[in-house]
Amino acid sequence: MEFIKNIISQNTILSRIVKNIVFILALMISISLTIFLASFIFFALLGLLLFGLIIFTYLKFRSRLSGGHSPFLRFTKAFRSEPNVKTKRPNYSTESDASDGPIIDAHNTPDGWSVED
Repeated sequence: MEFIKNIISQNTILSRIVKNIVFILALMISISLTIFLASFIFFALLGLLLFGLIIFTYLKFRSRLSGGHSPFLRFTKAFRSEPNVKTKRPNYSTESDASDGPIIDAHNTPDGWSVED
């Protein structure tokens, strides 16, 4: 080990060759590690993309086979022509609703709102 330290510490042709060889080896190792890690990340992202594609096709085929709408469009039901059962307003023009009693009209008085005459 002392021999290598002496060679590197001197400014001779042999010490420059040893320094260049060490530098080239370190450069080759760093480039190979960079390529390995980049390929690992590439294949990991490719796997996530494939998993997402499988989930998307499963949901798409499920919605096609069931005859329903796509679950991706569930937030746009308000823009469709079909009524939504949860927000459908009752029809007050039927006779059963009219027989419930008179409609009381509230009016503003100096003491506040009142429904009495």
